[in-house]
Amino acid sequence: MSFTRLSKRTHNITPAAHAAAKGRYPYQQVVGMLQYLCTTCRPDLSFATKELARYNSCFNHDAWLQARRVATYAMQSAQVGLTFRRDATRSFSVEAFVDADYNGTPEERLSTTGFFCTVAGMPISWASRTQKCCARSVAEAEFVSLSTCTAEVLYLRQFLCELGLNGNTASTVPIRGASHAHSVLTDVGRSAAVQGIIHSDSTAAIANAKLPVGWLNDKLKHIQNSYFFFRQYYQAGWVNFHHIPGLRNPADALTKGFDSLDEFLRKRRLLCLE
Repeated sequence: MSFTRLSKRTHNITPAAHAAAKGRYPYQQVVGMLQYLCTTCRPDLSFATKELARYNSCFNHDAWLQARRVATYAMQSAQVGLTFRRDATRSFSVEAFVDADYNGTPEERLSTTGFFCTVAGMPISWASRTQKCCARSVAEAEFVSLSTCTAEVLYLRQFLCELGLNGNTASTVPIRGASHAHSVLTDVGRSAAVQGIIHSDSTAAIANAKLPVGWLNDKLKHIQNSYFFFRQYYQAGWVNFHHIPGLRNPADALTKGFDSLDEFLRKRRLLCLE
């Protein structure tokens, strides 16, 4: 499904146009329906729904046409759904795929983060989000996406450990000082039955993510400190970063639209949708 990003400038999204459309079209209801679908069983709708939701309070006729188009696609593909298959060869681990679309929003010049998390090869969590900061390069946008995805992987990893997949967690160990905290993280990371593996198609972001904790270079020193937290978990062995070609990255479908139908259908299959 191809999707054209909305823009206040090119699509004439003005207060007057919104006032004319507000009482005519159930835009917010349609977007709410799409949000329910994309958070429960249709990750292929995540990017388009995220873009439509940005104009919930200022939509016009053009925005309504886009929302109706996405809703029509959802209804015509109602038979499509997540496919779960048992695969004895897959280890019970958290595996995630992450991607970023650099400077995607026309006005704010903000990038888009998309991640797709699986457990034993089965989809369990995904999202398409607009980044909060304006990235200065593609590598920086991918770096921020890695940080966002790592937070989700750490949550899933801890949740699976609480289900009994791992008997040792950092919360059960009293921490005595910074050096002891690092050793506890390392021990837990090495002994965990649930490992977090994150795939990205950006070699630059992976290289920056694997730098030692506290290491900064001229291209990263301006980024907010909160985006550097995952380096500590990488050094401790909680997560690992692997490169994946963009053609095999399912998160690519969560950051942009596709003009080619064949390309979109191929990405949709990567999202375990059949």
